[in-house]
Amino acid sequence: MSRPVRARISTQALRHNYQRVKSLAPSSKIMSVVKADAYGHGMELVATALNKSDGFAVASTEEGIRLRETGLIQPIVLLSGFFSEAELPMLTGYQLSPVVHSLWQVDLLEKYNGNQFVNVWLKFDSGMHRLGLDRQDLETAVQRLKAKNNIGITGVMTHLANADDPSDDTTQQQIDEYTKLRAVITEGESSIANSAGIVGWPDSHADWVRPGIILYGSSPMRYKTATELDLRPVMHFESKLIAVSRRKAGERVGYGGDWLCEHDTTIGVVACLLYTSPRPRDED
Repeated sequence: MSRPVRARISTQALRHNYQRVKSLAPSSKIMSVVKADAYGHGMELVATALNKSDGFAVASTEEGIRLRETGLIQPIVLLSGFFSEAELPMLTGYQLSPVVHSLWQVDLLEKYNGNQFVNVWLKFDSGMHRLGLDRQDLETAVQRLKAKNNIGITGVMTHLANADDPSDDTTQQQIDEYTKLRAVITEGESSIANSAGIVGWPDSHADWVRPGIILYGSSPMRYKTATELDLRPVMHFESKLIAVSRRKAGERVGYGGDWLCEHDTTIGVVACLLYTSPRPRDED
């Protein structure tokens, strides 16, 4: 690779952050979130480093297949679920568990007549109002899916919208709504906490926690830094200056001349544009 751009990944830092999650939620199983190529850190590298995880979460069937082909045997959950009936054979073939967040997905699962078993998570919209079933639709989904002998309900999850702010009572309201639901719908296990929930809301830990950004060394909290939470940065992005020039006061720099030199200034250009995504390197 001729370009001087490098993304160096510390698996030691990654494992340290994972242990921080375990210390914060010691009674919960950990579903490590490695969606979007592990937030750009390299999914295969990250998942291999975190092979003690109880499970993994990805965004799509394609990511799930790619992760399963690394040889991992843990449960792999598709956070966005599936998008078409054509994906169902792939879910069973690679033992991927989709999140069901809409009744149209239930419609497709009802039509599925394959011999292989499909395990699903149901998503309850407790207040995020992005993906998820309301209480009535979730009850309907449970009844319909329980009637299928080739569909299993692994659990019910929800997602926290404001957990990064401990002073915001929205999170407690969401936890309360989820608790009310689970008093009626008892199928499977429970999962509520994202990274911020893990740190700030112990009542959200439940059976499974789903750490994402916290694994990669960033604070999920609005008023606490990564250092304060004893998190270590996993990626170090490196490059080089490729040009240095002197600009006079009054000259403008960049597209549209958006930046104005208020005085004579030395300008440096750092190579950072990547035409293809390089495989991150493990520096440990």
